[in-house]
Amino acid sequence: MNSTDTLTSRPRGSAQQWQALIDEWQSSAMFVQFFIDRAIGYVSFCQWRKRMSVPDKNIV
Repeated sequence: MNSTDTLTSRPRGSAQQWQALIDEWQSSAMFVQFFIDRAIGYVSFCQWRKRMSVPDKNIV
């Protein structure tokens, strides 16, 4: 993911963007730096991670 793909230019990302961030976070060894580098809030991330973990849920 490059700087033009981050959520900083669009505060509300799509489900696909959030899934990509979640996938990237899972493989990241630097937890705090992950959020700083991407300028995303931890609470927003956790809410999206929870939404994405529920199977067969219609995400808009």
